[in-house]
Amino acid sequence: MNGFDAFFIKILLLLIVSHNNGLLLIVIIAKAKWSPLIALLLASIILGIIAGMDIPDVADAVQIGIGNTLR
Repeated sequence: MNGFDAFFIKILLLLIVSHNNGLLLIVIIAKAKWSPLIALLLASIILGIIAGMDIPDVADAVQIGIGNTLR
């Protein structure tokens, strides 16, 4: 398998995980009756970890993303 194929497979898997994470977000909000903010935080953290980010990088990304949104 060449480099392009490996890259394509990695992107495809990330898209599948993102889709499933969106479904998880909907289920958490609709069925578990959690706050959308808490559900979005949980889904973002899970997606970051599954995507291969280090835990400190996930925390920084979430902090920066929410900080910029709430600013």
